[in-house]
Amino acid sequence: MLDKLGPSNVRERLQYARVGGTSVLPEVSHSDVEGWLAKKDSEASKLQADTLWWAKAAALIGLVGIIVAVLVAVFGK
Repeated sequence: MLDKLGPSNVRERLQYARVGGTSVLPEVSHSDVEGWLAKKDSEASKLQADTLWWAKAAALIGLVGIIVAVLVAVFGK
């Protein structure tokens, strides 16, 4: 059920549940919801780190390609 709602909606429900003293979902405890949100945050952080790594790798490969092209242009004549 939490996956269907998504992390942003679950966070909002959790915030209102704390203020009103109600449950986020009748069949799910606050600690289970917080654990689920922590897992989703961890997954999002890993995805962001992986994306950053690949972006850096692509930039480095592009830079090496430019350097090789310049060297070929200079020494190829």
